[in-house]
Amino acid sequence: METTVLVDEVLSLHMDEQIDGRTLLGSYVCSEQPGEFRWQPGSLTQAVINGFWVLFENIDQAPTDVQSILLPLLDGGGSLVVGNGEVIRAAEGFRIFATISSSKPDISRNVEGRDCISALWRRVMVQPPSCEDLLDIVNAWYPVLKPIAGILTETLEAVNGIYSGTRGVDLPSRFTTRDLLKWCKRIGGSGFILSGGELSASTRNAIFLEAVDIFLASSASLGFRKTWLENIGKIWAVPEYLEETLYSLNKPVFMESCTEIQIGRVCLQRCEAARLNENKLFVRTCSSLRALERIACSVKWNEPVLLVGETGTGKTTLVQNLAMKLGHKLTVLNLSQQSDVTDLLGGFKPTDLKSICTPLYEEFEKLFFRTFPEKENEDFITSLKVQFRDRNWVKLLRGFDKVVKKVVEIRKEGSGSRRKTPLPKMILTSWKDFALKLQLAHRQANASSGMLFSFVEGAFVTALRNGDWILLDEVNLAPPETLQRIIGVLDGQNGSLCLAERGDVDYLCRHPDFRIFACMNPATDAGKRDLPYSLRSRFTEYYVDDVLDDDDLTLFVSQFIGDNPLNKDLVSSIVSFYKAAKKDSAERLQDGANQKPQYSLRSLFRALEYTKKARRKFKFQEALYDGFCMFFKTLLDGPSAKAMDRMIVYHLLGGERPSLYLKDYMDTREYGNYVLTESVQEHLKELAKAILIKRYPVLLQGPTSSGKTSLVQYLAAITGHKCVRINNHEHTDLQEYLGSYITDPRGKLMFHEGLLVKAVRNGHWVVLDELNLAPSDVLEALNRLLDDNRELFVPELQETIRAHPNFMLFATQNPPTIYGGRKMLSRAFRNRFVEIHVDEIPESEWSTILRNRCKVPESYSKKMVEVMKELQLHRQGSKVFAGKHGFITPRDLFRWADRFRADGSSYDDLARDGYLLLAERLREEQEKKHVQEILRKYLYVKTLEADKIYEKVLLSLWEYVNYIQSCTFLLRYLHYHVDHNLGSSCNAPLPSQPEDRAKS
Repeated sequence: METTVLVDEVLSLHMDEQIDGRTLLGSYVCSEQPGEFRWQPGSLTQAVINGFWVLFENIDQAPTDVQSILLPLLDGGGSLVVGNGEVIRAAEGFRIFATISSSKPDISRNVEGRDCISALWRRVMVQPPSCEDLLDIVNAWYPVLKPIAGILTETLEAVNGIYSGTRGVDLPSRFTTRDLLKWCKRIGGSGFILSGGELSASTRNAIFLEAVDIFLASSASLGFRKTWLENIGKIWAVPEYLEETLYSLNKPVFMESCTEIQIGRVCLQRCEAARLNENKLFVRTCSSLRALERIACSVKWNEPVLLVGETGTGKTTLVQNLAMKLGHKLTVLNLSQQSDVTDLLGGFKPTDLKSICTPLYEEFEKLFFRTFPEKENEDFITSLKVQFRDRNWVKLLRGFDKVVKKVVEIRKEGSGSRRKTPLPKMILTSWKDFALKLQLAHRQANASSGMLFSFVEGAFVTALRNGDWILLDEVNLAPPETLQRIIGVLDGQNGSLCLAERGDVDYLCRHPDFRIFACMNPATDAGKRDLPYSLRSRFTEYYVDDVLDDDDLTLFVSQFIGDNPLNKDLVSSIVSFYKAAKKDSAERLQDGANQKPQYSLRSLFRALEYTKKARRKFKFQEALYDGFCMFFKTLLDGPSAKAMDRMIVYHLLGGERPSLYLKDYMDTREYGNYVLTESVQEHLKELAKAILIKRYPVLLQGPTSSGKTSLVQYLAAITGHKCVRINNHEHTDLQEYLGSYITDPRGKLMFHEGLLVKAVRNGHWVVLDELNLAPSDVLEALNRLLDDNRELFVPELQETIRAHPNFMLFATQNPPTIYGGRKMLSRAFRNRFVEIHVDEIPESEWSTILRNRCKVPESYSKKMVEVMKELQLHRQGSKVFAGKHGFITPRDLFRWADRFRADGSSYDDLARDGYLLLAERLREEQEKKHVQEILRKYLYVKTLEADKIYEKVLLSLWEYVNYIQSCTFLLRYLHYHVDHNLGSSCNAPLPSQPEDRAKS
């Protein structure tokens, strides 16, 4: 729960459907001593006791239990009954306020009768400010802008008029007073000379450019942009020829030094931790620099930033690059439908010595290097790092004790002969606080046998305290009630929050360097939705275009190919190919699921990256062909793949197609009963390309039983990688991937890492089977692991795990448009994979597979394939969605072959096994007869009656039972003699013989 107003004795609490009444009243929580509990008053309880004013935001969204808690306070009783049974009288200064947000002009009836306490509130309707009100607000907040206050408010009215005209007059205003004040803050803080006559042309252009950022840069509509530039340009007397230049044609200057970075009109200071020699590639195209300038401007004015755009346009990359250049730590949280408020703010969790010592160690490192010289204490620091790495927590704490004692000695000695100056008071205070935390850690370590819970702050709160940057990726996938908890932080540089979950009434100290960013795809994509207006309006929103002009694309490609004049024609050819591929993807190409393929800058980037790295092993033409085939061709169906292949050869290779075989990528060998047919080798070749540089996740899509999973398992076996398989289903949740808390043999709760987390750490291969059976919003939580960052954030551990260099992720799925229950994955999710379409195994290869894998003679295997082909021409009535696999699937063919290999020797046996497997599972007698007739037709058997088949089966079964009983009798005989006579009484009577059950 959070606060939005930093005024003494005012507590602002945002309501939503997930608010628990115990959060407001209080609860019993674990103390620092394991096994002990104490009563922790909630935020409302403490406000009642201390006489604070309490503001409930969005009270209409509060659940009924919260409303019942407020009832005694609202009806004039002035008392509150808390969870431990105590009745608390409200202090004299205690007051309650509440808000309801609505786009309707009158909300007096909106909540009437909705709950039992609606009549107890005194309602005050707050109307939107008029033009005169806005003028007064601007003059009061920013007196320096008084000469242009009228034109500022006129601009806001004009912008909302344009918005209503393009979207519909019934919609609420897109831009509000908050946006106007944001614009005024930028203008007022830029040092423009606004008094004394007309504004200069440069000042008008600068103010117009700030208006572009605030009011126009969020729009994806070309019509809105054009209308906006024409109308607002006239208000500010900006020449028409400059309007488009200021908005989209100018290329900002990018300059960096050791102390600062300049991006266009913005100059930002760098931190000491800025990495000057970062190897991550960032192409400074005109469009990316404009977007970077806008983000940097929001960073300068401490505005929350929302980046909206299609997948692969580089939204996350822009924020990462700016954070890296400035030296700020960036924490990225990949949100999903299962994201909870505890993931952001924290909650009470089981703790062990690792969770206790890790933050202590990080704090110790910072303090130590501020106090002692690093070079002289290098051995000591190295030994502590070893203890931390080996999880020797007790020895680590002892090392901390030595340093604390040394600091105490220095403080007592004062300015000694060895130290020219005493330690600063601030550092001594920090060491004193650290010593208290160290004492608590010792007590918890000594009592580690007890169950210990503590409030663990989330990554969002940690960033807020430490001044880190935080990026909420896929923000529109998270539940709106979860996002409402952080809405207070979005209200400018003074916005903060209060951890009511911990019982706080004090606001968290917001670090001045803290910045918040969010990224999302438009709501037009599968599984995506719009953000609530109350949340979205607090961000400065920028739309990141996917459209690049030829100059930008040329610069982008040249970063990989090189800007040598000899490569000019090749760069031009790649640009032409990319534009042609984008055009054809929208008009005539389709992937293996009969959907339009999604090509983005990520596709082009990966194709060029692969080319650059693969040319170390292959010729340049071969690497170029493979790279573009992998990211533009392999996801397509047969006809589209042929068309794309011709396009690649024509544009990039001058009509000559390189010839590469599986042996050029890897050495194959026999493994188990895996059969390397011609089609399998072709699929393995495509898969070998994907794992060549071990970075890209692979999605294998194709019909059932086409060998998708076995391809990965074979490749893992011959390359020496451990392969882990995770089966997805419609109820899959993140815990199956990440892990959950379980009890260890001693009864303590511990976090057991999931298969995916273990694989990421240890470099295993993971196969996510039946990917599109899992909920799509759960899968989106893996986006950060699937893109080029290869990171996985585990909320329970509050740890970001970087993938092991050998880690690879594979996924398999059946086409969603053909198989029932399969979901359409979003474009943003699929675009992160290398997609490979796996066709059905050709009929000509089935006989070879059965002969080599199942050891069935060729004559029999051919007949089995003929039966399968005939059955696939018919459809089963009870499995209409199974298509041609209603009567038989390739897996059934393997089962049939395995049965025949076990005890078959003739066509009669083959027909019997086929009937028992394929016909006896059918419910309709007519369908059974149909299977029976086909078996007779192709296997040349005269009779195939069920009664005779079962008569033979029963006879074989009785013979087997008789054999088992005979073996049992022999064992009893041996046991009798060994046990009673130890071999000396050989004439002892035998146990009674079992009767001949075979005859009966």
